[in-house]
Amino acid sequence: MGAGAANFIDVQLRKAVDAGLIEGPRMVACGRDVVTTGDSVDMHPDWWNLKMSGLARVCDGPDEFRKAVREEIKNGVDIIKLYVTGGHGLPLDYEVMSMTEAELEAAVEAAHERGKKIRGHIINKRGILASARAGLDIIDHGDGMDAEAIDVVAENGCFVAPSLYFSWNILEDKRQNGTSSFEAWIPEMQQTFDSHAERLPELEKAGVPLLLGDDFGVGWMPHGDYARELLAYRDAGMDPLTV
Repeated sequence: MGAGAANFIDVQLRKAVDAGLIEGPRMVACGRDVVTTGDSVDMHPDWWNLKMSGLARVCDGPDEFRKAVREEIKNGVDIIKLYVTGGHGLPLDYEVMSMTEAELEAAVEAAHERGKKIRGHIINKRGILASARAGLDIIDHGDGMDAEAIDVVAENGCFVAPSLYFSWNILEDKRQNGTSSFEAWIPEMQQTFDSHAERLPELEKAGVPLLLGDDFGVGWMPHGDYARELLAYRDAGMDPLTV
C-alpha cells in the first residue's frame, strides 16, 4: 500500500504488475501528496522555481480539495495522501493544522464517493480528532495520541500507522555508534518513540488496527529495509508473537 509517490510511479508499477510485464505484489497505489499552500514540499519560495508539481498537488479550500482528489483518482490511484498537519521535518509549529476541517471533510467525501481510501500525515491531537471525525481511513504517525483521541479513532474505525521506524532508526544509530548525524533530533525522536510505545497497548486494547509502514526512501531509511521495522515494535514493548 502506497503512502505518496512522485509522478504516479506507484500507479505505473501496479499497471505493469497487473499486465504481467514484471513480477510484483498486489498494490494499492498512491499518488502525489495533496497539500495546502506553504506545506510539505511547497514550503520553498516561489522564486526558487523548483517545479514540484510531480510530487505534490497544492490546493486551498474545500472545492479545490475535491478537485484534487478527483484528479488523483482520474490518474489511477487507489488511495489518497493528505497532509493534515506539519511536523516530522516540516518547519511548522507542532499544533498547526495545515488543513481546515471543511477541506478535510471535502477530501474524504470526494475519495469515498468514488470508492477510494484516504490517509493523512498527522502529528497532533487536533489533527487526529478532526481526521477521525471526518472519516479518514488511515492516520499516519499519530503523534499526540491520548485516551480521548484513541476513543474517537476507535469509534470511527480508523487504522493507525505509528511509523515507529523513523524515530527508532535514528535512536538505534546513536546507540550503536555513540553519535548520530541527527544529533539535534535525538531528544525529539526519543520523546516521539516513548510516546508511541506508551500508547501502543492502549490502541491494541481499544481494538484499533495497527499498520506497519514508514517514510521509506529517505537517506536513513532505504527501500528494502522494511523488515527492520518489526524490531522497533518489539523494542516498544509489543509481544514478539503479536508483532
